[in-house]
Amino acid sequence: MLQRLSMSSDAACAIVRHGGIRPLIDICQTGDSVTQSAAAGALKNLSVLSEVRQTLADEGIVKVMINLLDCGTVLGSKEYAAECLKNLTATNDHLRQSIVTEGGLKSLLTYLNNPIPQEAAVGALRNLVRSVPVDSLLSFGLLPCLVHVLKEGVLGTKQAAASVIYKVSGPAEVKKLVGEFGCIPLLITLLEAKSTGARVAAAQAITILMSCPQNARELKKDEKSIPNLVQLLDPSPSNTAKKYAIACLLMLSSSKKCKKLMISHGAIGYLKILSEVEVSGAKKLLERLERGKLRSLFIRK
Repeated sequence: MLQRLSMSSDAACAIVRHGGIRPLIDICQTGDSVTQSAAAGALKNLSVLSEVRQTLADEGIVKVMINLLDCGTVLGSKEYAAECLKNLTATNDHLRQSIVTEGGLKSLLTYLNNPIPQEAAVGALRNLVRSVPVDSLLSFGLLPCLVHVLKEGVLGTKQAAASVIYKVSGPAEVKKLVGEFGCIPLLITLLEAKSTGARVAAAQAITILMSCPQNARELKKDEKSIPNLVQLLDPSPSNTAKKYAIACLLMLSSSKKCKKLMISHGAIGYLKILSEVEVSGAKKLLERLERGKLRSLFIRK
Protein backbone atom coordinates (compact mmCIF):
# COMPACT_ATOMS: atom_id res chain seq x y z
CA MET A 1 0.00 0.00 0.00
CA LEU A 2 2.72 2.49 1.02
CA GLN A 3 4.67 1.60 -2.11
CA ARG A 4 1.75 2.70 -4.30
CA LEU A 5 1.00 5.78 -2.20
CA SER A 6 4.61 6.92 -2.23
CA MET A 7 4.50 7.34 -6.00
CA SER A 8 2.68 10.64 -5.36
CA SER A 9 5.04 13.39 -4.15
CA ASP A 10 2.39 14.75 -1.76
CA ALA A 11 1.80 11.31 -0.26
CA ALA A 12 5.56 10.70 -0.07
CA CYS A 13 6.03 13.91 1.91
CA ALA A 14 3.19 12.87 4.22
CA ILE A 15 4.85 9.47 4.82
CA VAL A 16 8.06 11.25 5.81
CA ARG A 17 6.26 13.75 8.08
CA HIS A 18 4.48 10.95 9.92
CA GLY A 19 7.65 9.00 10.65
CA GLY A 20 7.32 6.38 7.92
CA ILE A 21 11.00 6.13 6.99
CA ARG A 22 12.19 4.16 10.03
CA PRO A 23 9.56 1.38 9.81
CA LEU A 24 10.26 0.96 6.08
CA ILE A 25 13.99 0.63 6.72
CA ASP A 26 13.33 -1.89 9.51
CA ILE A 27 11.21 -3.99 7.11
CA CYS A 28 14.06 -3.97 4.57
CA GLN A 29 16.29 -5.47 7.27
CA THR A 30 13.95 -7.98 8.93
CA GLY A 31 10.94 -8.61 6.69
CA ASP A 32 10.36 -11.54 4.35
CA SER A 33 11.39 -11.21 0.72
CA VAL A 34 8.03 -9.89 -0.49
CA THR A 35 7.64 -7.21 2.20
CA GLN A 36 11.32 -6.29 1.79
CA SER A 37 10.74 -5.63 -1.90
CA ALA A 38 7.63 -3.51 -1.21
CA ALA A 39 9.45 -1.48 1.46
CA ALA A 40 12.46 -0.97 -0.82
CA GLY A 41 10.09 0.20 -3.56
CA ALA A 42 8.52 2.74 -1.22
CA LEU A 43 11.93 4.02 -0.09
CA LYS A 44 13.01 4.28 -3.71
CA ASN A 45 9.96 6.48 -4.35
CA LEU A 46 10.80 8.66 -1.33
CA SER A 47 14.39 9.08 -2.56
CA VAL A 48 13.10 10.85 -5.68
CA LEU A 49 12.45 13.88 -3.43
CA SER A 50 15.73 15.77 -3.11
CA GLU A 51 14.65 17.41 0.16
CA VAL A 52 14.17 13.99 1.79
CA ARG A 53 17.48 12.37 0.80
CA GLN A 54 19.53 13.58 3.76
CA THR A 55 16.81 12.43 6.18
CA LEU A 56 16.87 9.00 4.53
CA ALA A 57 20.66 8.92 4.91
CA ASP A 58 20.42 9.92 8.57
CA GLU A 59 18.09 6.97 9.13
CA GLY A 60 20.69 4.57 7.70
CA ILE A 61 19.32 3.94 4.22
CA VAL A 62 22.75 3.72 2.57
CA LYS A 63 23.88 0.53 4.34
CA VAL A 64 20.45 -1.02 3.96
CA MET A 65 20.28 -0.47 0.19
CA ILE A 66 23.82 -1.72 -0.35
CA ASN A 67 22.95 -4.84 1.66
CA LEU A 68 19.82 -5.40 -0.47
CA LEU A 69 21.93 -5.02 -3.59
CA ASP A 70 24.28 -7.71 -2.27
CA CYS A 71 21.85 -10.07 -0.56
CA GLY A 72 18.30 -9.35 -1.70
CA THR A 73 16.54 -12.58 -2.60
CA VAL A 74 13.92 -11.01 -4.90
CA LEU A 75 15.10 -9.37 -8.11
CA GLY A 76 12.77 -6.43 -7.50
CA SER A 77 14.51 -5.62 -4.21
CA LYS A 78 17.86 -5.31 -5.97
CA GLU A 79 16.39 -3.13 -8.71
CA TYR A 80 14.75 -0.82 -6.17
CA ALA A 81 17.99 -0.63 -4.20
CA ALA A 82 19.94 0.36 -7.33
CA GLU A 83 17.33 3.01 -8.22
CA CYS A 84 17.42 4.35 -4.68
CA LEU A 85 21.23 4.64 -4.79
CA LYS A 86 20.96 6.40 -8.14
CA ASN A 87 18.54 8.95 -6.69
CA LEU A 88 20.61 9.47 -3.53
CA THR A 89 23.74 10.18 -5.59
CA ALA A 90 22.08 12.53 -8.08
CA THR A 91 23.06 15.85 -6.46
CA ASN A 92 24.63 15.30 -3.05
CA ASP A 93 28.43 14.93 -2.81
CA HIS A 94 28.23 13.91 0.84
CA LEU A 95 25.88 11.04 0.02
CA ARG A 96 28.09 9.97 -2.89
CA GLN A 97 31.07 9.75 -0.59
CA SER A 98 29.05 7.89 2.02
CA ILE A 99 27.97 5.26 -0.53
CA VAL A 100 31.57 4.83 -1.72
CA THR A 101 32.83 4.51 1.88
CA GLU A 102 30.21 1.84 2.65
CA GLY A 103 31.32 -0.27 -0.33
CA GLY A 104 28.48 0.69 -2.66
CA LEU A 105 30.67 0.99 -5.73
CA LYS A 106 31.86 -2.63 -5.57
CA SER A 107 28.29 -3.79 -4.94
CA LEU A 108 27.02 -1.92 -8.00
CA LEU A 109 29.75 -3.38 -10.21
CA THR A 110 28.99 -6.90 -8.96
CA TYR A 111 25.28 -6.39 -9.60
CA LEU A 112 25.96 -5.08 -13.11
CA ASN A 113 27.79 -8.26 -14.07
CA ASN A 114 24.46 -10.10 -14.12
CA PRO A 115 23.27 -11.31 -17.57
CA ILE A 116 20.99 -8.29 -18.07
CA PRO A 117 22.59 -5.18 -16.55
CA GLN A 118 20.12 -2.66 -15.15
CA GLU A 119 20.02 0.99 -16.22
CA ALA A 120 19.53 2.36 -12.69
CA ALA A 121 22.72 0.68 -11.49
CA VAL A 122 24.75 2.20 -14.33
CA GLY A 123 23.16 5.56 -13.52
CA ALA A 124 24.29 5.25 -9.90
CA LEU A 125 27.75 4.26 -11.11
CA ARG A 126 27.85 7.32 -13.39
CA ASN A 127 27.02 9.54 -10.39
CA LEU A 128 29.78 7.98 -8.27
CA VAL A 129 32.81 7.64 -10.54
CA ARG A 130 34.17 11.13 -9.99
CA SER A 131 34.12 10.55 -6.21
CA VAL A 132 36.61 7.67 -6.54
CA PRO A 133 40.28 7.69 -7.65
CA VAL A 134 40.68 6.26 -11.15
CA ASP A 135 43.14 3.61 -9.92
CA SER A 136 40.52 2.30 -7.49
CA LEU A 137 37.87 2.20 -10.23
CA LEU A 138 40.16 0.15 -12.44
CA SER A 139 41.13 -2.20 -9.63
CA PHE A 140 37.41 -2.82 -8.90
CA GLY A 141 36.96 -4.02 -12.51
CA LEU A 142 35.17 -0.99 -13.96
CA LEU A 143 36.26 -1.48 -17.59
CA PRO A 144 35.25 -5.14 -18.08
CA CYS A 145 31.94 -4.24 -16.43
CA LEU A 146 31.36 -1.38 -18.91
CA VAL A 147 32.20 -3.65 -21.85
CA HIS A 148 29.60 -6.12 -20.56
CA VAL A 149 27.00 -3.34 -20.30
CA LEU A 150 27.77 -2.03 -23.80
CA LYS A 151 27.33 -5.55 -25.19
CA GLU A 152 24.35 -6.81 -23.22
CA GLY A 153 22.45 -3.78 -21.92
CA VAL A 154 19.35 -2.14 -23.33
CA LEU A 155 19.78 1.23 -25.05
CA GLY A 156 19.41 3.41 -21.94
CA THR A 157 21.93 1.25 -20.08
CA LYS A 158 24.42 1.53 -22.95
CA GLN A 159 23.96 5.30 -23.01
CA ALA A 160 24.75 5.52 -19.28
CA ALA A 161 27.83 3.31 -19.79
CA ALA A 162 29.09 5.62 -22.55
CA SER A 163 28.65 8.55 -20.15
CA VAL A 164 30.74 6.72 -17.54
CA ILE A 165 33.51 6.20 -20.12
CA TYR A 166 33.43 9.91 -20.95
CA LYS A 167 33.69 10.82 -17.25
CA VAL A 168 36.63 8.55 -16.40
CA SER A 169 38.70 8.93 -19.58
CA GLY A 170 40.65 12.05 -18.66
CA PRO A 171 44.05 10.44 -17.97
CA ALA A 172 45.96 9.20 -21.04
CA GLU A 173 46.51 5.75 -19.52
CA VAL A 174 42.76 5.30 -18.99
CA LYS A 175 41.99 6.27 -22.60
CA LYS A 176 44.49 3.64 -23.74
CA LEU A 177 42.99 0.96 -21.47
CA VAL A 178 39.44 1.74 -22.61
CA GLY A 179 40.57 1.11 -26.18
CA GLU A 180 42.44 -2.08 -25.26
CA PHE A 181 39.32 -3.46 -23.56
CA GLY A 182 37.43 -3.19 -26.87
CA CYS A 183 35.10 -0.25 -26.18
CA ILE A 184 35.74 1.65 -29.44
CA PRO A 185 33.77 -0.65 -31.81
CA LEU A 186 30.91 -0.83 -29.30
CA LEU A 187 30.73 2.97 -29.09
CA ILE A 188 30.85 3.25 -32.89
CA THR A 189 27.84 0.93 -33.10
CA LEU A 190 26.05 3.04 -30.46
CA LEU A 191 26.32 6.03 -32.84
CA GLU A 192 23.58 4.29 -34.89
CA ALA A 193 21.06 4.37 -32.02
CA LYS A 194 17.63 5.90 -32.58
CA SER A 195 17.93 7.81 -29.31
CA THR A 196 19.58 11.25 -29.58
CA GLY A 197 20.88 10.91 -26.02
CA ALA A 198 22.61 7.63 -26.80
CA ARG A 199 24.22 9.05 -29.95
CA VAL A 200 25.46 12.10 -28.04
CA ALA A 201 26.88 9.98 -25.20
CA ALA A 202 28.70 7.72 -27.67
CA ALA A 203 30.06 10.67 -29.68
CA GLN A 204 31.25 12.44 -26.51
CA ALA A 205 33.07 9.31 -25.36
CA ILE A 206 34.68 8.74 -28.77
CA THR A 207 35.79 12.40 -28.95
CA ILE A 208 37.66 12.25 -25.66
CA LEU A 209 39.15 8.82 -26.44
CA MET A 210 40.52 9.88 -29.82
CA SER A 211 43.37 11.91 -28.36
CA CYS A 212 45.01 8.52 -27.74
CA PRO A 213 46.76 7.60 -31.05
CA GLN A 214 45.98 3.91 -30.58
CA ASN A 215 42.24 4.68 -30.34
CA ALA A 216 42.39 6.97 -33.38
CA ARG A 217 43.94 4.12 -35.38
CA GLU A 218 41.17 1.80 -34.17
CA LEU A 219 38.58 4.29 -35.35
CA LYS A 220 40.22 4.61 -38.79
CA LYS A 221 40.20 0.83 -39.20
CA ASP A 222 36.51 0.39 -38.32
CA GLU A 223 34.51 0.50 -41.56
CA LYS A 224 31.42 1.90 -39.77
CA SER A 225 33.13 4.82 -38.03
CA ILE A 226 33.19 7.39 -40.88
CA PRO A 227 29.64 6.65 -42.19
CA ASN A 228 28.22 6.80 -38.65
CA LEU A 229 30.02 10.05 -37.81
CA VAL A 230 29.01 11.68 -41.10
CA GLN A 231 25.36 10.80 -40.40
CA LEU A 232 25.71 12.75 -37.16
CA LEU A 233 26.40 15.91 -39.18
CA ASP A 234 22.66 16.15 -39.82
CA PRO A 235 22.03 19.90 -39.38
CA SER A 236 18.60 19.60 -37.74
CA PRO A 237 18.40 21.48 -34.40
CA SER A 238 17.40 18.32 -32.54
CA ASN A 239 20.72 16.66 -33.46
CA THR A 240 22.95 17.77 -30.60
CA ALA A 241 25.63 15.21 -31.49
CA LYS A 242 26.87 17.11 -34.55
CA LYS A 243 29.52 19.18 -32.72
CA TYR A 244 31.13 15.98 -31.40
CA ALA A 245 30.97 14.38 -34.83
CA ILE A 246 32.78 17.41 -36.29
CA ALA A 247 35.46 17.17 -33.59
CA CYS A 248 36.01 13.47 -34.35
CA LEU A 249 36.07 13.97 -38.11
CA LEU A 250 38.53 16.85 -37.80
CA MET A 251 40.91 14.55 -35.94
CA LEU A 252 40.50 11.90 -38.64
CA SER A 253 40.86 14.35 -41.56
CA SER A 254 44.65 14.12 -41.57
CA SER A 255 44.15 10.75 -43.30
CA LYS A 256 43.57 10.90 -47.08
CA LYS A 257 41.57 7.69 -46.93
CA CYS A 258 39.30 9.07 -44.21
CA LYS A 259 38.77 12.33 -46.12
CA LYS A 260 37.73 10.39 -49.23
CA LEU A 261 35.27 8.38 -47.17
CA MET A 262 33.82 11.53 -45.61
CA ILE A 263 33.31 13.05 -49.05
CA SER A 264 31.80 9.87 -50.50
CA HIS A 265 29.28 9.70 -47.61
CA GLY A 266 28.07 13.26 -48.19
CA ALA A 267 29.94 15.21 -45.51
CA ILE A 268 30.46 18.30 -47.73
CA GLY A 269 26.72 18.90 -48.18
CA TYR A 270 26.11 18.74 -44.44
CA LEU A 271 29.12 20.92 -43.65
CA LYS A 272 28.07 23.69 -46.05
CA ILE A 273 24.82 24.06 -44.11
CA LEU A 274 26.60 23.84 -40.73
CA SER A 275 29.17 26.44 -41.82
CA GLU A 276 26.41 28.88 -42.73
CA VAL A 277 24.98 28.66 -39.21
CA GLU A 278 28.52 28.84 -37.75
CA VAL A 279 28.65 25.51 -35.95
CA SER A 280 32.09 25.27 -34.36
CA GLY A 281 34.66 23.46 -36.51
CA ALA A 282 32.34 22.99 -39.50
CA LYS A 283 34.05 25.60 -41.69
CA LYS A 284 37.51 24.26 -40.92
CA LEU A 285 36.51 20.67 -41.76
CA LEU A 286 34.73 21.80 -44.93
CA GLU A 287 37.85 23.64 -46.14
CA ARG A 288 39.98 20.54 -45.56
CA LEU A 289 37.61 18.29 -47.48
CA GLU A 290 37.13 20.71 -50.38
CA ARG A 291 40.89 21.24 -50.63
CA GLY A 292 41.37 17.49 -50.83
CA LYS A 293 38.61 17.20 -53.41
CA LEU A 294 40.17 19.89 -55.63
CA ARG A 295 43.59 18.28 -55.36
CA SER A 296 42.21 14.92 -56.48
CA LEU A 297 40.50 16.58 -59.48
CA PHE A 298 43.78 18.19 -60.61
CA ILE A 299 45.60 14.87 -60.22
CA ARG A 300 42.99 13.09 -62.39
CA LYS A 301 43.35 15.77 -65.09
